[in-house]
Amino acid sequence: MKRGLSVVGKRFGSWLVLSESSRLDKSGKRARRVAECVCDCGKKRIVIVAYLINGNSMSCGCSLLIHGESHANTTEYHIWCSMKQRCANRNHKHWQRYGGRGIKVCERWLKSYSLFLQDMGRRPGHEYSIERIDNDGNYEPGNCKWATAKQQQRNRRDTRRITFHNKTLCAADWARELNLPITTFKRRLSKGLILNAL
Repeated sequence: MKRGLSVVGKRFGSWLVLSESSRLDKSGKRARRVAECVCDCGKKRIVIVAYLINGNSMSCGCSLLIHGESHANTTEYHIWCSMKQRCANRNHKHWQRYGGRGIKVCERWLKSYSLFLQDMGRRPGHEYSIERIDNDGNYEPGNCKWATAKQQQRNRRDTRRITFHNKTLCAADWARELNLPITTFKRRLSKGLILNAL
């Protein structure tokens, strides 16, 4: 961000800038740009604009401790970091499947872990990770949920889906519905025998 541009209305970590002004420094000779900011936790503070821009001030300090634990040590925080890396870092090993095909992290989550945690909540168990409901959609509220690896497997782009009588399921779900082993279902499907049973 260029030095002279207004920061009012912009986000820096958990800070939202409400207003901007200038103040003389302690020597009384030099004016410094300062901003009135509100943190995601609700606290307001005057912050030097340069500290916002260079990343030296990202919150009032509350984001260092969320719900009694250091966020850097929580799985949700690591999931949040990984989500952003997949979408923005061209050197990430999975970038081509995410940022490389246009998947983004919404502005609300991009700069605020606390808002991400507020929207998503804690994951229900160790086997859960973040999943996009619309596999071609972005990481944003309304398109993300916690899901197990098994649930996510059904939402992959390359998962074959079979539609019959306006009902679409993957092969594993059709097999369960018909009370058949998945191998039997696939064998019968390849021979065109399955739809007769539906």
